[in-house]
Amino acid sequence: MPKASVLQFHNYEVEELLFRKTLVSCEQHEFELNPHLEHKLVDVGDDRYKIHLSIEIASTEENPMPFELKVSLVGYFTFCDEDGQVSEQTKNAILRQNTVSILFPFLRSTVASVTTNANIPTLILPIMNFAS
Repeated sequence: MPKASVLQFHNYEVEELLFRKTLVSCEQHEFELNPHLEHKLVDVGDDRYKIHLSIEIASTEENPMPFELKVSLVGYFTFCDEDGQVSEQTKNAILRQNTVSILFPFLRSTVASVTTNANIPTLILPIMNFAS
């Protein structure tokens, strides 16, 4: 039987969800998406961690968009290394990469759901590699 991961995912919550339709020229049919992705890891003590993950798509004069979108999630994790076999450097790498990798599909799903329900073409964010 495989050994349980040292990183346990417990839950996530939507912290912020904003969708705003904007006015753009009727002639414009193609848009250049420049999503701004942020993440922040917070140590809440007792080997418990929160990861804040957000994406923002904003309309600007130079790059008008048919909508503005902001989605912020927070994920809750526990790092369980009872044997003490994981070095601090490895622990930090696991926390930085894996927490975002685990939470990102929930962000993708939320963005797709919001844009679908807004009756615009569904925005499906690309799969991303957070290890690099």
